Amino acid sequence: MMCACTGVKQTAPPEITAVTGTITYREHVTLTPDAEIRIKLLNVSQADTAAVEFATTLITNPGQVPVTFKLKFNPAEIEERYTYVIRADIYDRSRRLFTTDTAYPVLTRGNDANVDLTLIAMNSNPVSKPDASLTETYWKLIVIGEETYTAGQDQREAHLKLHINNAVSGFAGCNTFAGNFTTKANAINLGPLAMTAMACKEGMDTEQSFIRALDEINHYEIHGDTMLGLKGDTITLQFEAVYF
Repeated sequence: MMCACTGVKQTAPPEITAVTGTITYREHVTLTPDAEIRIKLLNVSQADTAAVEFATTLITNPGQVPVTFKLKFNPAEIEERYTYVIRADIYDRSRRLFTTDTAYPVLTRGNDANVDLTLIAMNSNPVSKPDASLTETYWKLIVIGEETYTAGQDQREAHLKLHINNAVSGFAGCNTFAGNFTTKANAINLGPLAMTAMACKEGMDTEQSFIRALDEINHYEIHGDTMLGLKGDTITLQFEAVYF
């Protein structure tokens, strides 16, 4: 019997157990020792539901950018048919200064496990203009989950308005809605919303996602003319103040 042997032991490729990369931003901003960077690995495959968090890590007192990171995860939970992205936020003394505004895909669908993130400032000029008011502001919907929202041609834009008497009104994509809300510090609770019952050829998918997200958010942040609706640490809605 003949044997063709190389004498070289064949080993399986190492299993990927972490996403690595760098984090930076373009502004000339110096972070203090109180700064922290929160990095998440998210499954964003389902367009009509909130992103699923798979792993997270926290870097405290990161120094100055660029900052390197390593986010460990369980590879057994990753499925090739799904889409995964990395999200990062920089906080300094409890104020969110920078965030990712672009999807950074990793791991599946031809993407590797190394990514370089460029974050944007939440408010590029916080000194010159104060934050918009939570109440009596027309908040135009611009992002649901990870998806940018744009009203269709000849469609009304989805929006939200919170009134000083704790009433809520708005348009969800097909139907108008109304209800009440309560706040304490930055916590917010939108009570049951009453809606009209029209059926539309367009806007129904947006409406369902929008109303579901409004029901789930538990606090908010306002940075300049941008308002974020959050469920825990996950941004599920983003609005832009419009002045008439």
